[in-house]
Amino acid sequence: MLTGDDSDGLVVGVEGEWGSGKTSIKNMLIERLQQMPLPSRKTHLIEFDAWMYSRSGEMVSALFSEIAAGLSPRLKWYQRQRVRLSGYRGRAFKHVVQLGLDILGACPFPANVSIVMAVISWGFQALSEELSNDTLQGGATLGRGVKAADNLRQARDALKRNLDSQSDKIIVFIDDLDRLLDDEIGSLIQAMKAVGDLPRVTYVLFYDKAYVAQALDKVSHDRGAEFLEKIVQIPAAVPEISLSELHEMLKNEILRVGWRNDFSLGREQDIFDQCICPFIRSKRDIVRFLNDFRLYYTALGDDVELLDLAGITALQMFFPELYSWIWENRYLLVDQCVGEEHVRYLDEFAELNDSIEKVDSENLFKENLVNWKEIISILFPFANCVRMDGAFDPDGGVPLSYRSACKKKHVDAYFRLVPSSKNISEMRYRRFLCETNLDTIQPDADLMQVAYSSELYAKISRYLGGDIQNSTERLCMLLRFYLKNNFLSDIQTLTYERGVFHPYVLNLFDVACRKRREGQI
Repeated sequence: MLTGDDSDGLVVGVEGEWGSGKTSIKNMLIERLQQMPLPSRKTHLIEFDAWMYSRSGEMVSALFSEIAAGLSPRLKWYQRQRVRLSGYRGRAFKHVVQLGLDILGACPFPANVSIVMAVISWGFQALSEELSNDTLQGGATLGRGVKAADNLRQARDALKRNLDSQSDKIIVFIDDLDRLLDDEIGSLIQAMKAVGDLPRVTYVLFYDKAYVAQALDKVSHDRGAEFLEKIVQIPAAVPEISLSELHEMLKNEILRVGWRNDFSLGREQDIFDQCICPFIRSKRDIVRFLNDFRLYYTALGDDVELLDLAGITALQMFFPELYSWIWENRYLLVDQCVGEEHVRYLDEFAELNDSIEKVDSENLFKENLVNWKEIISILFPFANCVRMDGAFDPDGGVPLSYRSACKKKHVDAYFRLVPSSKNISEMRYRRFLCETNLDTIQPDADLMQVAYSSELYAKISRYLGGDIQNSTERLCMLLRFYLKNNFLSDIQTLTYERGVFHPYVLNLFDVACRKRREGQI
């Protein structure tokens, strides 16, 4: 595009299916061209969003108007007059008027706009006006049709002469061509060929070849593919990306959302491999998934686990029937935990077994080829008791402190966008254990709800279980906090669960002494 012969114009076609990354390629291409200026020629890069003008009836007119706007910013009235005069053929008159404007000091142009390019911009605007619906409808009256065609031809000829007289390159990017209606695709491409085929102008089209060729059948007697090949001089197909590369790309994006470097549990890898990857077949699938997933994680990130939410989101988008079935049967699928004991009642086993058998017998998920039983057994390890006659890992490898979907107290969070105010968010636990200065803070009801929560001890293991210096310092701060506030009668009335604070002090004291013996504090 930079070094090729564009004296007669050029059309480049970037061809790829929906979701293949054409828009990303366009953005990278524009960025690269901006970094590679030509020493003796200026390159003007213009983007035309065709889809924005769809159904407006002004598609073709809008194209040339956008080119005009991209070549020259808004000029003052006297600058526009000079541009118009520059297009006249009467040289003597033109120079006399221009001299007068120069003497009056009314002719300076913006630093990045030359008089030649301003004239070319005006020429494209003239084309736009001649191709607008109002002009064409006026030209349709008796005696006006020929005049309208003559005006269009004269405007194009004048623009062509001005483009020939200079060396700047004009590159117009037209994205989402395949999102237009069939007649709009035909009109736009016909206008590019009949009117917009101009020297020094390169069009770069981004489209799905099969879709555009089918749309062009209507204006080319069912020879749309051949018509497209004549229009596009340089076709460039988007290279296909392998599924393994797609999945690796998705993995990195999911980890970036959760500020993670890798999966921390084996179950997380299983969720990714079996509950998400089977639905990801193209880059468009990744974009669709990430748009929703980022939204949900922003709202729920402190109350859910990263990969559990990713798996549930994938089902909601790509397998809504299974998503609905899980919602209806969620309390049969989750961990029934009493303290540290996992309990299942015979009637619950039977009810879950009946529900699974009903899906099988009625072939409810026959349209989806994904192994739905495998998905359930990974997201909800307790479901394995039905599939494997009671032989299952009771906690599925999920630590006690994790807010996973397979736990009864957390499962509802995965099916709403707003966390329940009754639950203590993970953010509050993390701030209390890792960020708040407990030596100076004044306790209040919200703080003490977290401090004496029945789940806090598991959170201590999660956030302060390491042997790093910061963890040790935070443990000592916690010990001082509980020793300071433990026996105040007014604080006891604010406790979330009476009687649970005393073991905290003993456990923290034990941890602090052990680390002291190990020489860490």
